Amino acid sequence: MLATLERWKEAGRAADQHFAFIAREALRSRLKAGWPAAYAFLGYAHDAPVELTPWC
Repeated sequence: MLATLERWKEAGRAADQHFAFIAREALRSRLKAGWPAAYAFLGYAHDAPVELTPWC
């Protein structure tokens, strides 16, 4: 799946906003599973620091 998305991205087969939507949907289950290659493809750091603070 990632190879196909990469090919489409290089070929400019969809407008940027449309391609971004297609890529996010196609990689959705991989993102939920924490797959580093999916995050890297979308331009996110897999191991980005996250800080949680209490809401109240």
